[in-house]
Amino acid sequence: MEVAVILTSHGLFAQEALNSAQMIAGYEFENCGVVSVTEGKDYATCLAELQALYSSLNTEAGVLVLCDIYGGTPANISTYLAIEHPEVMVYTGFNLPILLEVLLTRQGSSIEEISAKVEEVHSLSLTNIREALKGDGGDGDQMDTY
Repeated sequence: MEVAVILTSHGLFAQEALNSAQMIAGYEFENCGVVSVTEGKDYATCLAELQALYSSLNTEAGVLVLCDIYGGTPANISTYLAIEHPEVMVYTGFNLPILLEVLLTRQGSSIEEISAKVEEVHSLSLTNIREALKGDGGDGDQMDTY
């Protein structure tokens, strides 16, 4: 059993992040989906899409929702979902390293373990390359990356 993952964003960021994660992993991820807040969609439409997506997933192990920006429509509809369903955890500020870590390690992990991983990777995923080059000899070889 695995935690369900929902990605929400302005525009197609969430969909393209999922596409990129699948390209890197080499396979399609199951029990996950995307809600894209695009021009012409109002709050009610986006919320209805999110609720329909939630209903289509296996939520028995919990649901992790990753949103782009705190306070935006994607985060606001996700917050509504979390209020309605206690097994839903919502984080904003997602990026590709966080998404990969979640999707590649969620099998057999609890929602609490996945949440801890999100918080850990978030702090590690922002790297000042100039500073990193000072510490690794300056050749730019990043062997420990995805």
